[in-house]
Amino acid sequence: MSTPSDLPAGVDPAGEDVLAAPPVPPQEPVPLEEPADGVPPVVETERALQEAARAVAHGVGPLAIDAERASGYRYGQRAYLVQVRREGSGTWLVDPIAVPDLGPLDQAVGAAEWILHAATQDLACLAEVGLRPRQLFDTELAGRILGLPRVGLAAVVEHYLGLRLAKEHSAVDWSTRPLPEPWLRYAALDVEVLGELRNLMGVDLAAQGKDEWARQEFAALLSWAPTERVDPWRRTSGINTLRSRRAIGVLRELWYTRDAIARERDTSIGRVLPDTALVDIARAAPATPPGCRPGTGRSAATPASGSRRSPARWTCPRRTCHRARCPRTVRRHRGCGPTRTPWRRPGSGPPGPRSPRSPRSTRSPSRTSAPPTRCAASCGLPRPSARSRGSPPRSRATACGAGRPRSSHRCSSRPSRPTRTPEDPARPLTCKQALAYGDRVDDGADAVFRALADPTRRALLDALLERDGQTLFELCTRMADTGVGSSRQAISQHIDVLAGAGLVHVRREGRYRLHDLDTTPLHPLRERWLRAEKRNRP
Repeated sequence: MSTPSDLPAGVDPAGEDVLAAPPVPPQEPVPLEEPADGVPPVVETERALQEAARAVAHGVGPLAIDAERASGYRYGQRAYLVQVRREGSGTWLVDPIAVPDLGPLDQAVGAAEWILHAATQDLACLAEVGLRPRQLFDTELAGRILGLPRVGLAAVVEHYLGLRLAKEHSAVDWSTRPLPEPWLRYAALDVEVLGELRNLMGVDLAAQGKDEWARQEFAALLSWAPTERVDPWRRTSGINTLRSRRAIGVLRELWYTRDAIARERDTSIGRVLPDTALVDIARAAPATPPGCRPGTGRSAATPASGSRRSPARWTCPRRTCHRARCPRTVRRHRGCGPTRTPWRRPGSGPPGPRSPRSPRSTRSPSRTSAPPTRCAASCGLPRPSARSRGSPPRSRATACGAGRPRSSHRCSSRPSRPTRTPEDPARPLTCKQALAYGDRVDDGADAVFRALADPTRRALLDALLERDGQTLFELCTRMADTGVGSSRQAISQHIDVLAGAGLVHVRREGRYRLHDLDTTPLHPLRERWLRAEKRNRP
């Protein structure tokens, strides 16, 4: 006899079906507002650092560690607060400005595993104060390996622990001294749950069979080091709007000047001069400091304070200056120095502006200087077809007003020369004319041969040979199955070429575009060569 607890859900003891209970709504995350041990004091002396090192050495398990920087306020990525927590030792907040050498803490940790979130952001600044891991676990990288939709610390903590971390102090100026207590509370909470989070993510990695992948990725992070960018000024926002090499040269020198000023003042480069102001100054190239005042428009001279502090470093006092008197910035970017004006590297930005087409380049190819010596027909070149695609450039007589009296239009002073267009079959084409018109002189076979010349397009025809009425998605799937590694856009462009040659017919049914194979353009080729070969055979 079954008990009520043995019955499946939705069935009562009397055997009658009942309505299933409504789904339980997801619970709201619990806010994490206070550290378990309270807000610890900041370690600011060597004696306090030795005490923290002894406590960490007596702890067990991995070490949760984090660093806070002031990248939006100070120059560089220096650490202004280091937080560590280990089971049995509690949480410690260390001021690396007051005690710049954290070697005793590194020795106390030894070969224990580090737990960090986004290790590539903290490893460099931690190495500057003498902290280097022997093994580590990156919770952000583990979240990416596990396929989590969001890998920020607050999102990962909410996903695994159901807790909500406050992140309102993540972008504050951590170089402020003394640090306010709410900031210290926020810093302590950042390492409060890293140990528990690491255990849960390790279980998921093992369950998905990705623990070995994670171990190799974490091992690679041990030798990670930030790479110095080549020409960092090329990443200036808005550089793609500059259309001349001189303007880009101005921007380059302004960027390096701004970087030098920011380094001297120990402030963020964006607080010296924003990128938009650099681009505007480079485009206008003012010669005097008044050109940088915000009177002519905010966008043209946004950083009035930055330009007024060092006017000689931003602009030139005279537009025509001697090399010895010209400041380095202006001397180089105004072209009076030996530095070569830069241009964009391939792939570093949009292409440069095109030069305007010369009027002489639009002249008809039939206006050749050499007299026609041999006829195109005698050389075996095909005659022009009236059905050829496009229209050739007009001859000079047509452009200048053919049909009017020669004395009335602007070319009357030049000796007249007989001209013709490919559509005029009255006279045969010369060799130069036939070669010049190239793509316009064909009998319909050139487009077919060009369409069949590509192996991808031949594979598309093979796929349509098996079944007509396939969509673009089906054709892309067939191409992927056959090993053709082309994108959807590339396949669509190949189909357009085939349709232009008449080999593929595109029709629309509702929301879908269907493609059919059409072999009609191949029939003239068969009549031209295959049938002729059979007739000529003995």
